[in-house]
Amino acid sequence: MTYTIRILVKGSGDVVKKEGFVKFLIALAQSKRGKVTVIPGAGGDINEALIEKGYEPRFDSRDRRITETPEEKEIALLELLEARNKLLDKVADYEIEVAPLVACVGSNPCNINGDDVVDLFHRDFTEVYIVTTLDRVKEKMQKFSKKQFPNVEIIGM
Repeated sequence: MTYTIRILVKGSGDVVKKEGFVKFLIALAQSKRGKVTVIPGAGGDINEALIEKGYEPRFDSRDRRITETPEEKEIALLELLEARNKLLDKVADYEIEVAPLVACVGSNPCNINGDDVVDLFHRDFTEVYIVTTLDRVKEKMQKFSKKQFPNVEIIGM
């Protein structure tokens, strides 16, 4: 099926596990308004996995995770892929594409923050939804103002 409307949904790691998020995705897909692409976050799970392996989660001045060692990068990658697979299992019967936040430069996997993906690619989508926790809605609305990001909607769950 060819779609003229392209829909991007960026879900925070705390939200993608919620049944309401899955229902939201399914409703978007069933509306047949456009192709739905989802980027599931896994920040909390990555932090927990890093701590379990003896690493302290670290962030830069823009609140972006720092993964320096190959093992830290692998931990983050595995958690992102696990988040993707869990969500895929829940939406497998619908036309929903689930893409983890991983890019490669050459053969080197690089973690990408979901907000950065929205910032970079929002122009390539007709509709963009950032689904986050209720306590982060105000922060996201300030970051993604309607003036600069007219096609981006912030949803709290």
